[in-house]
Amino acid sequence: MENFLDARLAAICSRGPRNYLHGTQWPHFRFLLEIYMLAALAALLTFQCLGEGVSYVFHLPVPGPVIGMLLLFGFVMMRPQTADAIEPTALELLRHLSLLFVPAGVGIMVSASRIRGDAIAVIVSIAVSTTLAIAVAALVTRALMRRQLHNDADREAAQ
Repeated sequence: MENFLDARLAAICSRGPRNYLHGTQWPHFRFLLEIYMLAALAALLTFQCLGEGVSYVFHLPVPGPVIGMLLLFGFVMMRPQTADAIEPTALELLRHLSLLFVPAGVGIMVSASRIRGDAIAVIVSIAVSTTLAIAVAALVTRALMRRQLHNDADREAAQ
């Protein structure tokens, strides 16, 4: 957290955070950065709750956080400056993403006895879904790279 705040402060202050550590302005900037992070986290959680609500009210088979992510994507498409406000907090959350898997891992270990009979089905479904995810990611990456090369060739031809 300290490194993140120092980096954000360095981006805000042209003289960098070291000059402000012993000055009176550092606490003020630190407070503002913490407020911005809390506001961005509140926005992310708000969209997740909205997604949960939509999923619950309309009895959709899609998980609420996925709907919330789609709502956030739509909102960012309408107001691009929102992405700049949320990005630092989202990147900080992504740095610690592995910690978010701990509750799921504990849940699997607690209910391991229940899924023991379905172990083969679970292993096969994990293997198939992982293979499909890798294949789709590869195909999308290939298509985007071809598109980028095509766009670059068109720009060079236009010049």
